[in-house]
Amino acid sequence: TIEYEPRRQCLELKALKHYLLAYRNLGIFYENAVNRILRDIVAATKPVWCTVRGEFTPRGGLTTTVEARWTRRARKAVI
Repeated sequence: TIEYEPRRQCLELKALKHYLLAYRNLGIFYENAVNRILRDIVAATKPVWCTVRGEFTPRGGLTTTVEARWTRRARKAVI
């Protein structure tokens, strides 16, 4: 889930879809994937605030949820 308050630029849906599909077969830790997506969205849109939540269900039935937030005031990711 990606939530953000845009300033001047918004994400284009088709481009976002292709960007997220690039992570499909990438061997990366969940936390790193969420932080990387957050960093890229913040760099592309320069929002007021942004939250990225990754809900992962790998084999074995174990569900993991990772959330990272960014605000203009803090200017860094908070896990």
